Amino acid sequence: MRLFEGTGCGFQLMTENAPNLHLLFEVGKELVAYDNLDDLAGKIRCYLQQDKERKSIALAGQKACIEKHGYGKRIIEFENIIKEYSCEKA
Repeated sequence: MRLFEGTGCGFQLMTENAPNLHLLFEVGKELVAYDNLDDLAGKIRCYLQQDKERKSIALAGQKACIEKHGYGKRIIEFENIIKEYSCEKA
């Protein structure tokens, strides 16, 4: 949820790197991923110096969140999962 809450509110989100993160957002363009605490600290220092880039990532993340991950799209996904599960049980 944090991915959607932060990006949806227009924040530049920094989150731990995960294998499927790229399936949800374009890493480096719509949000920033870090691998460990040293990497996180370095990226924080870097982006604090780059207002334009930080704002660009925040806006791109917000746009992606609204366009790709809004409730309308998620409800359809949940409906398909339920239908698939129901068909398997029948």
